[in-house]
Amino acid sequence: HLPIEITKGVTIPSTMPSVSTSSVQVVIPESNIPTASTAENIKTVDSDNKSQVNISLNENPSETPEDIAVKMLIKRLLERAPEGDAYSYVLGVFEKELLLQSLEMHKRNQVQSASHLGITRNTLRTKIEKYRI
Repeated sequence: HLPIEITKGVTIPSTMPSVSTSSVQVVIPESNIPTASTAENIKTVDSDNKSQVNISLNENPSETPEDIAVKMLIKRLLERAPEGDAYSYVLGVFEKELLLQSLEMHKRNQVQSASHLGITRNTLRTKIEKYRI
């Protein structure tokens, strides 16, 4: 098990440090603390201002905290997705956020952002229009 201590009320940083120890501390808003219904193999224990979440990594010991976070997010998105449109809904959420983050990273420079993403500027412009960014 990789214990992850979650402190309520603060936002996760956009990048997480690499993990070389047996545990990692992640700070997230209270409303985003996972429950047993949102991910498998998760156990939460409340105490004062904190919840401890233990996530079993026995199935894949090379799984990173980022891998776990993505899995939990996808499960939540699938729960919210419209019936019969889950695939495009989940991909759309990720694609839009990927474009937003890349454009922000490159100070809205479309040429640099497109190059970083490995797509043409025209493709990026089409996606910007599609997602109304």
